[in-house]
Amino acid sequence: MRFGSYLESQRVPEWADSYLDYGKLKGMIEALAKTEAAQDDDRVTSLTAKPTTGNRGKFEGHDISEADFFTALEAEMAKVDAFTHEQLTGIRSRAEKLEATVGFGGSGSNAISDARREEAKNEAKLLGDEFLKIEKFANLNYLGFHKILKKHDKQLPTPCRRFYLTRLHNQRWVKHDYSKLFVELSKIHSILRGDASGEDDGAGAQNFVRTTTKYWVRTENI
Repeated sequence: MRFGSYLESQRVPEWADSYLDYGKLKGMIEALAKTEAAQDDDRVTSLTAKPTTGNRGKFEGHDISEADFFTALEAEMAKVDAFTHEQLTGIRSRAEKLEATVGFGGSGSNAISDARREEAKNEAKLLGDEFLKIEKFANLNYLGFHKILKKHDKQLPTPCRRFYLTRLHNQRWVKHDYSKLFVELSKIHSILRGDASGEDDGAGAQNFVRTTTKYWVRTENI
């Protein structure tokens, strides 16, 4: 299965507009590559053809240049960054409120009613599911940017992959460490279940944070 089709099949429907527009960027590369190939033929077969002043192509009825591709790429990175940050900020805020409800003190969730405890359990499960969903979103987009940059450098003469991978790794959704949020959600679940591990001194959580990888992306996606 081609990556564009795979991305389409894995998208969360209500988040569809927030994913990397892989098809658009791929189409721009193909349009520019077609012009590049034609220019190569001219250089071989004609001694009188006027030199070109930059690679241009036709995409969706408009003339585009490689600069337009880079502008579109930057916009896609900013879009994914803004959406991921918004989602994680919301999850973190709700987790903090839930933490305040269940408490991390000695009494833990015993201080709340059975009905409220069930509500808290449902909210904790929902937060965990949403965290995993945004993690998958980030992984798919990260892989998509890697693939589109590789495709660009394979089909066009101006390499850009190394430069834009550096920019990608500096995006908030890639470089920030979200393991603390994961630990916080785990502690909430632990307390609601009545596990002793949810009421320790935090050393285990700190060790977890220190030893987890900085990026979410799994090694098979690099």
